[in-house]
Amino acid sequence: MVLPTKFRSSFALTTVYNNRNIDSLKNPRFYRDSDIQVVKEKSVSVILLAGGKGKRMGASMPKQYLPLLGQPIAFYSFYTFSRMPEVKEIIS
Repeated sequence: MVLPTKFRSSFALTTVYNNRNIDSLKNPRFYRDSDIQVVKEKSVSVILLAGGKGKRMGASMPKQYLPLLGQPIAFYSFYTFSRMPEVKEIIS
């Protein structure tokens, strides 16, 4: 995702993910916009907020623990961030 120039200044860190080839992030020659900032490896802390009771959904348990394809919903966020090279730690 490349943010339009007017939005870039509102983000302290911008990482671009190319859905076709994640390895292209490691090679700056593939970047199309010279204004892109790349986040250094192991330099980001992620705070996962998992709250709520699921009352509006009528769930019998908190939403983050509801199963989705055999795994709790919160697991997918944790897994996604854990696979990112920029992420140093995940706090939940």
